[in-house]
Amino acid sequence: MKTQEEISERRNELTEQKGQLEATLAEEQEDRLEVKYPAPVKEEDKLNLVIIGPEKCGKTTLANYLAQEHQRGVVRLDQLFDWCLKRGSQLAEEASKYLERRAEELATLQAEQEKRKKAKKKGKEDEPELNPAEYEYLSKEILIRMLKERLTQEDCNAGAIFDCLESKYWPDSKFAVELICEAVPQQSLQVLLLRFQKEAAAADGDEEPAQVCTNYRFARRKERKQQGKREDKPQEADTTEARKKPKKPAAGKAGAKGRGQKGAPKEDDEKPAEQIEAERQQKEEEEKKRLEEETREQQKPKDYSTEEIEEYQRFADAIEQFFGEITARQLGGALDADLKSADPDEGAAEQEGAEPVEQNDQLEEGAADEAGAGEPAAKPAGKRILVPHFIEYDFKFLCDSAKAAVPEPLWPDPDKEPLAPPVIHQIVRRPPARPERKEITMFSIWTPQPEASRPASAEEGQDQADEGAAAAQEALPPMTKDQTRWVLGPKESKKLYIKFFSQRVGAFSQVLKFEIVGSLRTFDLSLQAGCEFPTINQFYRNVFMTHKKTRPAQQPESLLSKTFVVSENTFDFGPLLIKKDPELRGTDEAMRQVNSSVLQITNNGKYKVDAAFTLRSTLPAEEGGNGEKSPFILEPETMELEVDETKHLTVFSFPDQARLFKDEIVCLLKDNPNPTVFSV
Repeated sequence: MKTQEEISERRNELTEQKGQLEATLAEEQEDRLEVKYPAPVKEEDKLNLVIIGPEKCGKTTLANYLAQEHQRGVVRLDQLFDWCLKRGSQLAEEASKYLERRAEELATLQAEQEKRKKAKKKGKEDEPELNPAEYEYLSKEILIRMLKERLTQEDCNAGAIFDCLESKYWPDSKFAVELICEAVPQQSLQVLLLRFQKEAAAADGDEEPAQVCTNYRFARRKERKQQGKREDKPQEADTTEARKKPKKPAAGKAGAKGRGQKGAPKEDDEKPAEQIEAERQQKEEEEKKRLEEETREQQKPKDYSTEEIEEYQRFADAIEQFFGEITARQLGGALDADLKSADPDEGAAEQEGAEPVEQNDQLEEGAADEAGAGEPAAKPAGKRILVPHFIEYDFKFLCDSAKAAVPEPLWPDPDKEPLAPPVIHQIVRRPPARPERKEITMFSIWTPQPEASRPASAEEGQDQADEGAAAAQEALPPMTKDQTRWVLGPKESKKLYIKFFSQRVGAFSQVLKFEIVGSLRTFDLSLQAGCEFPTINQFYRNVFMTHKKTRPAQQPESLLSKTFVVSENTFDFGPLLIKKDPELRGTDEAMRQVNSSVLQITNNGKYKVDAAFTLRSTLPAEEGGNGEKSPFILEPETMELEVDETKHLTVFSFPDQARLFKDEIVCLLKDNPNPTVFSV
């Protein structure tokens, strides 16, 4: 049987192990792969890229490829609002409130329009219907602030690549391009406009040029060659199998060989295994080719119809014109609405290494001439470049050709940059996780308060010393339970008091844990306390001198005398003569022996007992009394018992009628709300 101290020590060890395991788990969860971002590029040297193209032409693949090659961050504009929401940005809250206001405005306008429709007179034209999608747009000011906050992240140190320009929070791609231009006024911006290449379809003899992808003929020629090789390979394989297949030996030779050598069939047994291996290798090659074909198909743009190509060409022309207008407006100069767009030959030359046309070379000179001599020079605006680029037949060709058209970031020269300030690193050991601490419920720590520092005279000091010495044995010093830290000097000790309080009866235990600064171990103090009422022994063997488990079934054995029947939980006086004078109980010894019995009252508790005895019949009706005259008399009615002390309670019975009398002796104990009852 383990002692309480051993159990407590084992519990502390397990708690400490649990804390260490939780700390280890928390460290493993926090140890994530640290992403190293490039050094920030100067604001005027940053180049941002906008990719515009038709659906499923490889825009996202190109953006991810250039982000990996040039270490620029990919910003998907359709996820801008969600990005702010996940970070808990104040802009997200402001945008949410703005959308709520717009939704309320839409509901109000729809209700008013419905009223006007009902009250409309005949012959009047119908009002145009409201477009609910327009009331889901965010304001340009909020979107610009969101975009600026996104561009301050470390992954955009070298610039950003913008993808997914369509969103439900603004009208169209033109709005997104204008948004980006206004968000980065001092940074350079390059628009990579993907277009279909115009190539004469000589095979069909068409007069009008058809829109096809670059390297189309080369890719088709390559596919035909591969298809021809695949058709030739099975014939070669059959020829090879025919060569490998051995001729059957003559019957006579086989018989002679079989008679002359043992194990002749060994060569025939090995042939099926070789064929199985060859078939397995052939299946693996076919599966590998099939997977390559599927991967190649996934890395190609979709097949566009003529209507889709014409519609996108009109969209691209509008974007090119709109970008020129934005550039002219931002730089403050006048620029024609139609931008100089390169023909197919010029676009091809551009991809081979020609310099793209910059939209703002002439505008910068005009703006510099118009600036006043006395005015401070404004920050130069970033360059705005639009580069047409052809949609390639394969995404790999598209990525390689676009990489040559987009310049790499201008990284700062480390030799010219100033030295970084010195950084001091220190290895700090992570403190172990605190074990789970339980709340102290029934115990409390009380600290004696320091004595008042008021100076006293000699006589007052002597009187206070005498009074203090006398009262020290009777009363505790003033204390507080708010103090939870104690500072001890060398060889110093302090006295603390532990108080216990409970509203339930029983034995209780708890462990107080004291942490020592600078030590990983805790000092545990096991406490045990009990809460009891003043009580007396209620066991029938201790209270009643004579007892019997059951009453006999037949008379006269069933007529017991001064016996406690356990099965009935009742003390039975037995038959007594009536009409005796109870006043003679103190002088008539014979009457005392017949009409009285003694009950032993023992204090088996831990506190002094003040007991009072009464009969239930004498109690008021509201407390359970029946109001009948009882033949029983108790002496004494009160008694005081020290711990483990025993005294006698004498019970007299003087019946005045020939019938059965029943009553209960009620014992009331001071400071104990539960009375003790004996049935007689």
